[in-house]
Amino acid sequence: MHLRLLFKIMKITTILLLAACLQVTAKEGYSQKITLSQNNVSLKTLFKEIEQQSDYQFFYKEKLLKNTKNVNIKVANASIEEVLALCLNDQSLTYSLIDKIVVIKKQPPVISIPKDPVPSPVSIEVRGIVVSDSTGRPLAGASVKLKGTSTGTYTDENGNFALQVPGEGSVLVISSIGYDSREIRVAQTGTTIRVSLKVMAVKLADIVVVGYTTQEKRKLTSAVVTVSGEEITKRVATDPTSLLQGQLPGLSVIQNSAEPGNENIQLRIRGLGTFSTAGTNPLIIVDGLPGSLSVINPNDIESVTLLITTT
Repeated sequence: MHLRLLFKIMKITTILLLAACLQVTAKEGYSQKITLSQNNVSLKTLFKEIEQQSDYQFFYKEKLLKNTKNVNIKVANASIEEVLALCLNDQSLTYSLIDKIVVIKKQPPVISIPKDPVPSPVSIEVRGIVVSDSTGRPLAGASVKLKGTSTGTYTDENGNFALQVPGEGSVLVISSIGYDSREIRVAQTGTTIRVSLKVMAVKLADIVVVGYTTQEKRKLTSAVVTVSGEEITKRVATDPTSLLQGQLPGLSVIQNSAEPGNENIQLRIRGLGTFSTAGTNPLIIVDGLPGSLSVINPNDIESVTLLITTT
């Protein structure tokens, strides 16, 4: 009985001693320190040096080391992890440590997670109506543009418009012929903007008829003379063309015959016609349209203006 107990104690003691020895051996193996001092050497050379100084063995494919960089390393009593971190730095390689085997492998590609795209600003629709400040009537054909861009639109026959803009705070430039332009900042969506344009302050006395259009007098480089209808009708004649004789400086009225009913009356401006393609006679504009003075009742004439161009 005592012998059987003694054998059991001896077996247990042997097992404990064996486990202790294995643990000490493992600690001694993993606690191995490596000392290296190499300049511009290949990884393959460094791996061999580490194998000579320790019990570690390297496992790798030759093609993995073809495009690797040479390494400069200087360590003393460093662990295998520290040495491998320096050797594989910036090499696109990594390793796995399995007991005493160092497996060199290609570093897996870094998977970049796309960031959430920055949301583009949501455009909003601005609606409005453009009216005259003096009469309150809608202005058709008024220009509505987004300031600093070519984006724009025009008002319809009722003065209404609709335009897409980047968002609140956008500035609209609104203009119409004969009115002062205005800039309106979009402050709130969902409402209709009412824009009143003021009539452009231009004196009628400074506007002169030039051909088919009007132009400011200060911009003219030509001579302009005018005679009123009252001055014309002070004389007795049925043809208003003959009544202009001596009324306008620079205008000559030539009548080839004094017989009654003679319509062969010619007008000359300083002796020459203004348009060579139209002959020697000047261009006559009646209420904005080309016409003839001979068919007009002298009593219906308000004024006659002569434009002498300088060429």
